Amino acid sequence: MQLPVAIFNGDGRSEMVSSSSVVGMRKLFESHTNGFSVDEVHCYQLNDLFGNCKSASPTIFVMPGGIPTLWDTVVDWEMRRKLRGFIESGNFGFFVCAGAYYGARSSCFRKGPKQIIAKERGLDFFPGSALGPKFPVTDTFQDARAVEIIWEETQERGHAYLYQGGHFEPDPSAQEGVDYHVLARYADDNTIAVVRCPVGKGAVIMSFLHFEFHELPDGIVHHYMHEPSWRKFIDSKAFIKRCIGKLLAHLRVNDVAMESLAMGSVSSL
Repeated sequence: MQLPVAIFNGDGRSEMVSSSSVVGMRKLFESHTNGFSVDEVHCYQLNDLFGNCKSASPTIFVMPGGIPTLWDTVVDWEMRRKLRGFIESGNFGFFVCAGAYYGARSSCFRKGPKQIIAKERGLDFFPGSALGPKFPVTDTFQDARAVEIIWEETQERGHAYLYQGGHFEPDPSAQEGVDYHVLARYADDNTIAVVRCPVGKGAVIMSFLHFEFHELPDGIVHHYMHEPSWRKFIDSKAFIKRCIGKLLAHLRVNDVAMESLAMGSVSSL
């Protein structure tokens, strides 16, 4: 059975959403053979999508890279309530980079020494804060980096694409393995880069890493990433392919299957 995938594409025109992230996400789902039916949804379609909570099969809603402050006028508090209800009813979410900041209980992004964007987000998928960026913002190609990560299940290491992403910091009361599951950490400081959060009958994966950029043609990525990050990016393709398989497996199961996934019985698609 094909699972429907709905990729948020903003208004289709502005910088609200990264076009490269949208294209990469489409390729990420379409290039895997387990069966996904991929469409893009725009701002005016969100109300209908989130109102259809009882479809025959679960839908995966994708929040790609972009500028989350521009989403606030569209995904307002009422729409966020509907989005959370959509996930709670048994659907799934895949929130990447800007989406990861957006899906946490709160976020804090340091744009510069005197410019900090701190917000209560309201979706509360991750029980804690999304803090970033990991590296100072330059708004140049230097913000695109291949960072070393550790995949939590296997402890395998490799490099993944990061652009102004940060890390997750759980609330003191949040329980790992119950309220959230760590999927990947940064190798240099062991902070959390990717999480899976159960939300009612559904779940959300939140990733500061752009796994979808590994699906784009090498030449496009090379344009934004200089040495030595470029070489690390290329050398980690097989590792990232395995990570993507595991991510998609986590998007197809409910929490009853989480124990078997943690034991490694589902390794790839």
